[in-house]
Amino acid sequence: MDTERFERAIALRDAGKVEEALQTLTALADSTPDPRERASIILNTATCLTIMRRFDEARDWQREAVKVSPTVEIRASTEFGEAGITALEGNDAQALIEFESCLADAEKGQIPKKHICGWLAVTARSLGMKEDAERYDRLAER
Repeated sequence: MDTERFERAIALRDAGKVEEALQTLTALADSTPDPRERASIILNTATCLTIMRRFDEARDWQREAVKVSPTVEIRASTEFGEAGITALEGNDAQALIEFESCLADAEKGQIPKKHICGWLAVTARSLGMKEDAERYDRLAER
C-alpha cells in the first residue's frame, strides 16, 4: 500500500474534505493487492460515504471489505460501521442492539471498547434509557 497516499486521504477526510478523500481512497483500493490492506482502505472508503450520508453505498463497500479479507478484525469493523449507520439513520433501538453485539465481541476486533461504549451511551440516551447510558459512560471511562 502507498502509506503516504493513505495517510493523506485520512487527513483530507478528517479535515472535512471528504469527497477528495473518497476519490483518493477509491483509487488506492484499486491499486492495493494485499487483501488486509485493501480491506482497510475499503473500510475507510465506507467511512467517507457514511459521513456523506450515502448509507447504501457505505454498506456495499463494507460488504466488499469482508469479501476481500474475511478476518475477525474486518468483520468487527464492518459490524461497528453498520451499527453507526443504523444510528445515523435514526433507528436507535436497532442500533443499540447492534452496538451491544459489538461490545460483546470487542476483544475480537480492533474497535476500542470506549468507542463502542460511547456510541451505546448516546444511543441509550436517545431512547430515554438514562441509567443504561450512565453505565455505558462509566464503561467508556475504563
